[in-house]
Amino acid sequence: MISSPRQPGGHICPRALPRVQPRTQNGQAMVFVIFMLGMVLMSLVFMYKAGQLTSEKMQLQNAADAGAYSVSLIEARDLNFLSYVNRAKVANEVAIAQFVGLLSWTKHLESVGYHIGKLANYFNAIPIVGNAIAAGLNVIAAPFKIAGPIIFNVLNVATKIAVKGIDVLNTVYGIATTGFHIASVGLSMNSLIDLIRQNDPGAKLSDAGILSALLHIATYHGIFSQTRDGSFTLTHDPKKNPEASGKNNFGEYAALVSDGRDRFSKARSWGFDLSTPRIDEGISFMGFEIIGFAFEFGFSFNRDGGSELRFKGSQPKGNKFSWSAADVTRMAYDLFFQIRSIIGGGSLTLDDNYAQFIYNFPVWFPAPDIKSPKLPVPTTLPFGTGGAQASNTMTTNKLSRRDMNPQQASPPYTLMPGPVPKPAYGNAADNASAWLGASGPFPFAIEKSVPRTAASLAVVRGYKGLPQYTDTNTTITNGKVVKPGEKEGFGAPYILIGVVKDEGDFADEVTPTGDLALTDKNADGELGVIAKAEVYFARPSVLSYFKRDDGATEYDNAFNPYWQARLVDTNKYDRIFMLLIQQKTPWVANLLSPIGAIGQSILDIFDIF
Repeated sequence: MISSPRQPGGHICPRALPRVQPRTQNGQAMVFVIFMLGMVLMSLVFMYKAGQLTSEKMQLQNAADAGAYSVSLIEARDLNFLSYVNRAKVANEVAIAQFVGLLSWTKHLESVGYHIGKLANYFNAIPIVGNAIAAGLNVIAAPFKIAGPIIFNVLNVATKIAVKGIDVLNTVYGIATTGFHIASVGLSMNSLIDLIRQNDPGAKLSDAGILSALLHIATYHGIFSQTRDGSFTLTHDPKKNPEASGKNNFGEYAALVSDGRDRFSKARSWGFDLSTPRIDEGISFMGFEIIGFAFEFGFSFNRDGGSELRFKGSQPKGNKFSWSAADVTRMAYDLFFQIRSIIGGGSLTLDDNYAQFIYNFPVWFPAPDIKSPKLPVPTTLPFGTGGAQASNTMTTNKLSRRDMNPQQASPPYTLMPGPVPKPAYGNAADNASAWLGASGPFPFAIEKSVPRTAASLAVVRGYKGLPQYTDTNTTITNGKVVKPGEKEGFGAPYILIGVVKDEGDFADEVTPTGDLALTDKNADGELGVIAKAEVYFARPSVLSYFKRDDGATEYDNAFNPYWQARLVDTNKYDRIFMLLIQQKTPWVANLLSPIGAIGQSILDIFDIF
């Protein structure tokens, strides 16, 4: 038995065991740290390059968006300016209609005295009662004879000054809008170049961007083809004939002006009708009418007038249009009298300046009625006639007497039918006796010396027709507005641009080299983006101030100042087009490089401004 040694004091002292030392691993982790540090550094470099590339592309995209939007914004302002000025020209045309209408009205006022005086002469032939009536009529006619010429002469001078002044002003407006419209080309291109440069100093338009910009200019302003299919805007020349494409079409413009007339210019009519209820009595025996009669009489007094914008000739050229006005006052009556008996009867009708007798066979003798020819009988009597027109010369737009005759005048006024429809001039043309002066074969017809509408128009010279104007080239198909280039998305109202930046402008010294060098490069050493914007029409509907009370729909045109600009998404055709050119596809680049050089020279001219 082995005993443990004891220490003094009786305690047992344990045996000391040898200490085991662990193995040392110095330097093993350093390899992993260095390896991971290299990967981290490479990742940081890649992240920096990716972030730098993303930042540069975002800045380049902002520059492209700003450039495209600025072009559409300037064009929206151009169209709104055209709209305001076109509206002003329409308002000026309506003002001419008002002046011509007032001149016609005073001419009519002057003639009232003469018409009443002539009527008084006929009553004067009747002793006592007729003489008294004639004296009263002469008293009524005197103020018209005295005041009418004075008012007419004063207003005639004022109308001449106003018409000439307004015509010159509209001509200046037409030239100003055309000049501003053309100037917007330089302004929009200069803004495009400047905004791209300000947002990214190293950015520039690509060859595809230059080509697209030139295409936009050509389609927006119709430089190469001002047709329905090739131009977003059309400038109409009043001296040229209308074309099948829609260019120089002043018929639509004239219709718009006519619709804008005020109530005084459209129809200044009033009157009253008095008629007796139809009287129809008879005596019958055993179901058979022995004798009977019917009677009806009506009396009316009407004053009609209006102003019309009409053109002379077969082509609605702008300089062929002129303003004319007419005013007539007439008294009319109609009569129907019928007698019936067991052996037959007849009726007499007096209406619309003719008389007709009809014989009716009795019911027991079935035979068609016998009608007499319509005979001219005066059932209307003019009380006032007047007319005026604003024109230039007989060879351009001055209306002749034939030009003022109604299309289908009632008998006996069928000798000289003209182009004027009956509803024209506020239904004045429908009053044939007053319109033509009642100089027909009536026994007591008003003499030709009395001023007549067709023969005595007060002519104001100096009006050269409708002015030059610019409008959008849009058509309405199935209630939808169709604009040139809208189907393909190319050309106006869209603007598609491409912007590039040389890779050397944003590459720096933090670039992997050797085995870590990046082999993928940007096409042609450039970073490229595309942007697209459009000018569009939209009348605000949120605010009640802008809402239309009549519920009508306004279509895109240069008469409504609600044009705006916005960025839009590119489509697959845009991207394919830009990739082929902007990425320097060899055969496309060789083909279009001369065009790009010419386009850059053109844009350099805009850059000067």
